[in-house]
Amino acid sequence: MSKRETLGFEEATARAFDLLEKSYGFRKTLTSEKKVRYESEKVYIEINHGDYDYELSLAFGRLNRGEPERFDFTLFLRSVNPTLEQALGERIADKPEAVRDTLHKLAEALQTEGMDIITGNDAVFERMKSVRWWQFKPEALGGEKEGTS
Repeated sequence: MSKRETLGFEEATARAFDLLEKSYGFRKTLTSEKKVRYESEKVYIEINHGDYDYELSLAFGRLNRGEPERFDFTLFLRSVNPTLEQALGERIADKPEAVRDTLHKLAEALQTEGMDIITGNDAVFERMKSVRWWQFKPEALGGEKEGTS
């Protein structure tokens, strides 16, 4: 059994995100040791387990678009509920219990803050087109943090 298999990512993801299938009509379209993807008629939600850093993350986008969409759930949370995003911490999960706990917290965050993602509200996806990581870390581009000038 590989280290990845012992972490139980696939099983823990299925448990944490079963609400997508049971309550919102999503179906699982891909599953591996590092990625599980759910799709509805309109939207995909992908749960990833980082190749080297073991970071758990979510990506999402609308399906059947001329150009593929891929948005980061962390950036979404930073824009709608930065306190929750910060409370989730680094999301590095290299032990089975960390994988389970972190996936559970991410699923809760998706359900509480991401219903517009789940239901495919076009306004959220259009807004996400302009959200960039540096908007939340202006010091990375040589700017000052808000309130420090």
